[in-house]
Amino acid sequence: MTMKIKERNLLQTMKMAQTKQPLMLSIDVPPLCTPVLVGNHRGVREGDRLRWVESLPKSGQVLTWRVPYPEEGVLIDEIIDKTVNRALEEGWDVLQQDFESAKRYLNSLGIEEVRQIGNLVVPKDPSLLGTLIISNNFCFPVIHNLKRGICIIQGGDN
Repeated sequence: MTMKIKERNLLQTMKMAQTKQPLMLSIDVPPLCTPVLVGNHRGVREGDRLRWVESLPKSGQVLTWRVPYPEEGVLIDEIIDKTVNRALEEGWDVLQQDFESAKRYLNSLGIEEVRQIGNLVVPKDPSLLGTLIISNNFCFPVIHNLKRGICIIQGGDN
């Protein structure tokens, strides 16, 4: 992307005030928000910090692993790439031609307040797309509603 988008503009971010960091966290996720992107400890060496969780267990919680987070903006490209690939594979309606069509699509899903950040159209409330828990140079990502809560304007600044 030519415009560097920061996670705090897209996701709810929280700071973890622990000196001893856990390897993973169990996080509550609303029931109709799957699939979910979470931290992937196995893919970190290959630059694949995120993996899909297809369905939630009965507890309604997902495990997310601690992954490196050297600076803001490092996860957005991976989130967008994974979303676009999945959208093309499964026919998600996240790819839109312009802001107005993206806004109409999100409004039809009950997301009334939206905003444009670069070539993304997202809810004004960042908690609708998930949470990024930050602890020093690591984070615990839980990103949900990508199938229903984000639009990517084709031909935008990516």
